[in-house]
Amino acid sequence: MSPKDSTVVEQGAFVVPDIPIKELLDAIPAHCFKRSAIRSGAYALWDFFVIGVIYKTATFLDTQIDPSIIALPHPALYPFARFALWSLYGFFTGLFATGLWVVAHECGHQAFSESKFINNTVGWILHSALGVPYHSWRITHAKHHASTGHLTQDQVFVPSTRSDLGLPPLDPKREDRLGARVTEEVKKELWEALGDSPIGAVIGSATYL
Repeated sequence: MSPKDSTVVEQGAFVVPDIPIKELLDAIPAHCFKRSAIRSGAYALWDFFVIGVIYKTATFLDTQIDPSIIALPHPALYPFARFALWSLYGFFTGLFATGLWVVAHECGHQAFSESKFINNTVGWILHSALGVPYHSWRITHAKHHASTGHLTQDQVFVPSTRSDLGLPPLDPKREDRLGARVTEEVKKELWEALGDSPIGAVIGSATYL
């Protein structure tokens, strides 16, 4: 295409509409704000049910991948078929496990039900099952939504510095950046940070045995 045949389109400046948050919220139907533990729980139970069905189906099909049951052109195809089967299992299970994560996520937003106790209990159970600390995530995630996209306050992008946490400057004689030398004080801080995680809860409970 020659320059003569090209078309130049003038693009006007985009003006960000100045719409108050309240006006946006008022435009959403009232029933969208109603929280129901029964409906929310049904979504979680459905995801668990489908994940169970997928697992039972995969284990059954795995038993069928056998020379005495099905004849494949080459013996090497049997392990390949099992690999393909369990790869599909992982993919489809991941889809519905993501659904569980969405329900758990909404618990952190207190959108699962009207009860804060139910929200935090279900959220903790689902998050723990998915290997994600609940309460520490809930707190930092709330800060993230309060300052989404903020260069210095958004929890997603900017980690806290030592000065932000009230810690003294790094002392190379006592510790290093890679953690090869860690003082007991730093170990205590690390344990307090990990104590809310599922693995931390398991290790912590084992210390009482």
